[in-house]
Amino acid sequence: MKKIAVFLIPAVLVLLNSCATSLQGIKEDPDRYAGKDVYIRAEVELEAPIPFLGYSLYKIGDQSDTMFLFTDKKYVIGQMVSGKVRVIGINEQNSKDTAERVARQTADFLVEHRIRSEADALTFSRKLIRLISTLGSIAEGSYFLIAE
Repeated sequence: MKKIAVFLIPAVLVLLNSCATSLQGIKEDPDRYAGKDVYIRAEVELEAPIPFLGYSLYKIGDQSDTMFLFTDKKYVIGQMVSGKVRVIGINEQNSKDTAERVARQTADFLVEHRIRSEADALTFSRKLIRLISTLGSIAEGSYFLIAE
């Protein structure tokens, strides 16, 4: 029985890694991923805590690219992040309609995962989108990930 477990654990780890979507793949095919859940595996490169909210914006990277992850989970620089996240994509730059659409996608995620109530999810999401827009080129202006 122990031999099976020894061989099964590495096989499961290889399978999980092979199922991860690359960050570059997300950026290269926006219509495929925006608004959808994907599995990622990336390393935390930078943390930007958001005061008074209990959330942080993490810059994460895999072998292919970097993106930002918004979550209330706590990570340290160098830690691997793996799991399911929602891709929030902005295809057009500097558009109020796009910002509102992205805020609604984010609000839907927050309500769906019971992170925020319907009453305040959209207001919170609009603030988050403004923050990410303010980061501009730092956040690469196109995509970010959100996790429970």
